[in-house]
Amino acid sequence: MSTTDTVLPTDTYSAGTYTIPETDIPDGLTSMEIDILRCTSADTTIWPDSEDTISYEFQVSVAGVFQVWAAGDDTGGIHSVKGHEVATMNVTGELPDTTGRQFKGTITLGADIKTGASVTVS
Repeated sequence: MSTTDTVLPTDTYSAGTYTIPETDIPDGLTSMEIDILRCTSADTTIWPDSEDTISYEFQVSVAGVFQVWAAGDDTGGIHSVKGHEVATMNVTGELPDTTGRQFKGTITLGADIKTGASVTVS
């Protein structure tokens, strides 16, 4: 079983910080994946400028206390891994296997950027 939430619908956003509100994590799911859309040959309108940055910080709560789960940043433009274009900036990791968890976060755009983001918990 998995669940995917669109936390930033695909659109053009002004530079600034966008908040992902506290969202319940279903019990029994133990991994999380964050995908932020990036530029590809198929769609060069999404985050095309290699000078523009996107930063993120996601937090997960256990027993009501939020702690940083993942944080980082990247630049735009087309990126490749082993000769293949990647369509998202992707962050994956394990979650504590307990009940009553939530995630929340922020995505900060360093310029006006067309992008989108989703969080999948499985």
